[in-house]
Amino acid sequence: ATTWVNLARLYAASGAEERRVGEALDRARAVFDDPEIVWDGYYAHTAQKCAGAFAELGRPEDADELLERVELIHEGT
Repeated sequence: ATTWVNLARLYAASGAEERRVGEALDRARAVFDDPEIVWDGYYAHTAQKCAGAFAELGRPEDADELLERVELIHEGT
């Protein structure tokens, strides 16, 4: 997920088509949504780290969802 978010940031900074930025964010989100991924402390750390990029790049709803997941994980520990 982090790699896709970093690519999205790179695409945005280089003036790439908005479509490329969106596709990279979609792929990052797909990693976070993978049902095989364990929601643990590492997931929470990565989700929190990536949430800001989603917000910065015009996807505040995804950022909010990731931060809600972080909160759920922290409540469960």
